[in-house]
Amino acid sequence: MADRSFSNARPAARPAAFTWSGMAVAPVLAVVVAGFGCATSGLPDEPIMKKYEPTQWVSNMKSGLKVIVKEDRSAPQVAIVSVFGSGSKADPKGLEGIAHLVEHLAFRTRPGGGMQYWDHLKRLGGNFNAFTSHDVTAYYTVAHKDNLAHMMQLEAWRLSRTMDGVTEEVFKPEREVVRNELRESSETNFGGRMFDLMFETIFPNTHPMNRAVIGTHESLTAIKFQDVKDFVKANYTPDNTTVVIAGDFNTDDVKKMLGMWPPELLFGPGGPDGSPVPPKARLGERPAPEVPTVKVSELKKEKGPIDENLLVLTWTMPPGYRGDDALMEFAADRLNLAMGEALEVDDDDDIRNAGASAEIFADSSVMLMFASLKPGADPQRARERLLDTLSTAWTTDLGRVQTEQTRWFGATDLLLSIGDPVDSALSLAVYAAATGKHTYYSEQFEEIAKLKAGQVTDFAAKWLTRERAAAFFFEPDSSDIPRVVGGGGGGGGASSAPSGRNEHTMIKDLVTSAEDYGPEKIKQTVRSPQLASVRKETLSNGLEMFVLANPGAPIARLQLRLRGGITTTKPVGAATIASRFSRSRCKDHGSLAPVGGRLSSNVNLASSDVTTTVLSGNIANGIAVLSDEVRCREADEEIFLQLPRWLEQQRKSFEIREKRPEFVAGKRVGQALYPGHSFAEAEFYNPADLKSVRREDAQAFVQGHYRPDNGALVVFGDIDPEDVKKESNKYLTAWTQGGGGSSMDPPPAPSGPSAREVVLIDRPKATQASIIIGCRLINLTPELLAPFDVLQQLASEKAWAVREQWGATYGIRPFISRMPGGAADMTITGAIENAQVGKSITRILGIVSELASGNIEPKLFATKRWDAGLAFMNRFATPMAKANALLDLSIRRWPIDSYDKYPERLAGTTPASLKEIMAPCVGKEVLAIVGDSASIKPQLEKEGLKLATK
Repeated sequence: MADRSFSNARPAARPAAFTWSGMAVAPVLAVVVAGFGCATSGLPDEPIMKKYEPTQWVSNMKSGLKVIVKEDRSAPQVAIVSVFGSGSKADPKGLEGIAHLVEHLAFRTRPGGGMQYWDHLKRLGGNFNAFTSHDVTAYYTVAHKDNLAHMMQLEAWRLSRTMDGVTEEVFKPEREVVRNELRESSETNFGGRMFDLMFETIFPNTHPMNRAVIGTHESLTAIKFQDVKDFVKANYTPDNTTVVIAGDFNTDDVKKMLGMWPPELLFGPGGPDGSPVPPKARLGERPAPEVPTVKVSELKKEKGPIDENLLVLTWTMPPGYRGDDALMEFAADRLNLAMGEALEVDDDDDIRNAGASAEIFADSSVMLMFASLKPGADPQRARERLLDTLSTAWTTDLGRVQTEQTRWFGATDLLLSIGDPVDSALSLAVYAAATGKHTYYSEQFEEIAKLKAGQVTDFAAKWLTRERAAAFFFEPDSSDIPRVVGGGGGGGGASSAPSGRNEHTMIKDLVTSAEDYGPEKIKQTVRSPQLASVRKETLSNGLEMFVLANPGAPIARLQLRLRGGITTTKPVGAATIASRFSRSRCKDHGSLAPVGGRLSSNVNLASSDVTTTVLSGNIANGIAVLSDEVRCREADEEIFLQLPRWLEQQRKSFEIREKRPEFVAGKRVGQALYPGHSFAEAEFYNPADLKSVRREDAQAFVQGHYRPDNGALVVFGDIDPEDVKKESNKYLTAWTQGGGGSSMDPPPAPSGPSAREVVLIDRPKATQASIIIGCRLINLTPELLAPFDVLQQLASEKAWAVREQWGATYGIRPFISRMPGGAADMTITGAIENAQVGKSITRILGIVSELASGNIEPKLFATKRWDAGLAFMNRFATPMAKANALLDLSIRRWPIDSYDKYPERLAGTTPASLKEIMAPCVGKEVLAIVGDSASIKPQLEKEGLKLATK
């Protein structure tokens, strides 16, 4: 749950980060984009922004608690976010990681002495999580608006009774969970270790940013239960807390619910008549240490479990939340543009791709400049090339042009970020906790409008110099093909769980009966998404188009999905070549860049997507450019000449990937589940096998793929359906039949395994074992959509016990894959500490057996069926979910009302339904385990799990 993400190339200028308070965007936007346009034939050549002013109410309670209530009618959802102004920087010396451990334990409090907190959240059918950063600890819950009152009660409990019901017996296994998270992020994987190494290097030992958010094994061992209670008492106080409640509700209703919160949250220790408690100093108000001067001349190198070479340059910058955030993010965008101009990366280049990102922290921000390098590249030479772009980024002539481009990119990204009510609520809470303000968007637009090229140049000249850059080179830790440890004849082992195991405690904690969650209650409660009622148009060229108007942020998205993808071609992957080495000859309607739009495309297993995103006032631009992108597509002869070089580069990367133990494990499982089928090869094919693909082959795919009758388009957002129809008839009908081409559907899937197979891939001295357990299910049909969801819920609940009770893992994650054509499988993945691998795997196999037996405890089954229904409603609350469902149904050629019948089919789901689904699975599982064979092989033998021959 720790926030340890690593930015990717060209991140959004501002991740959906903060907030906006009742301000019309249009006046500021006019300043931002003035004089920046690109005339195109009959279309707007500048952004057209509709006025958008969400209702917002702010209250500073006498207790010091800050509450922000924001109405957002774009989806029938509610998001509640609580942010505490204490992150890992608040960890006492020697107890590093305690803030993050408290974040975990807060989900195990017991409201009213009953179920644990996370079990209550599961009953809501919503999404929930938390993260700990250097600066803050944040929690969020998102659920259907019907659950608002219950969500408010739960949040009040978490804020005021954080550790109630958390005992020493709960503390110990959860500390082991965090220890396994540390292993997973820094030993089994490498993302966390990268950040830790960089921050340890660029910040001195005395600096708050020097410590690891998640701590170390030594510091976690040192943490005692009393330390946790002391930390909560000192930091989880109303005067250190900001709460945001956002969603589809009436603000007055929320005010009444707030009035029922415990007095200590509303008034503080003095009660209604006591003196107000001033809020603690916000992060941006606290004294910050001096920005350290980085003097690391040598290139620091480290090997680890990664797939490719990565070069990272870092600079320390001024502390965040003090007025320079937009300037620092602006500088990152300028670097991105400069690298695009100066590096001229091609298929022969050492640098495969590059990007920059500004990471904002309260005690010192950090600029990251990173590049993935091809195998054998010289990192020192690549370092110098990246540093050379610094001079071009800030030159006067280029800088002036880039400032205007970057100004608009920043404004657009801010506007687009408003479209997700969940992200905006989370971001608002973090920003308000850091600054005490709730006016992020208005302030940022004003800052963007005022920024000048000279400001960025002056900032860079002080902070982003060649001399201040620290450089790090991370490379894969092994050049050997992993060793598969052989055994006897394969298979073996019991299917049931080990005797004397501890059952998950949720069943006995339930306060309701199975009848309360019965079929009739499901029919009354779970609502249909009414996809069959979505407006549908069939254009004269045969294109099927759905139009889904939705109030909210002034954004429109056009998502086109076409049949044909990675698994529908021979050789597997040829569709990727056809997509990469084809282009449209039609550019009649210009680019979306001048109007702040985005065009993207991607190739999936059996389909591809082409998407445009624009301000809703520029819907005509989005439709016209989408038409240009698909209607004159061809495999370009000139760029096809680059194919051999591209394949050679991909082959070298593949040779690194195939030496990763997890790659070997995944490939082994895929081949066993789908023997000889393209599904097994989709993620693991060797690019060298694509040398036989000719331009004529790619052209055949393009002609058969880019046809208006080969897929469907969904247009959704703040749009007028009549405008969409008019503009589509004007532009999209020019897209005519492509004709020809091979079948755009994947071949039928073969039968799965006939017996259990266990494979052990050696990773000497590993502290964890990564596991993949897979098995086939019966084919998915529209009638089984609900039963499959119930199966997912039950499998997840039962697998959770391996984490919750034993602390053996950060998480065991069952997932059901619903393949094109109907084939389906269940995979269970995770990383388990060495000492508990054998019994954990036996427990998981026992779960498979229990689900396949049809003998499921009635109360548990009824509860998880109920959870599936509420999760279904929450999932379909967003326009994006409805759009993807419509596209999926169309591509599968299933009835559009398939999800509309979900409530009735869910009510009719029984344990016997799951028994039927699981029939091909039990006793025919495929297990691939990556770990230290010396430690793990004896455990497998003890559990009766025989290893397959190599």
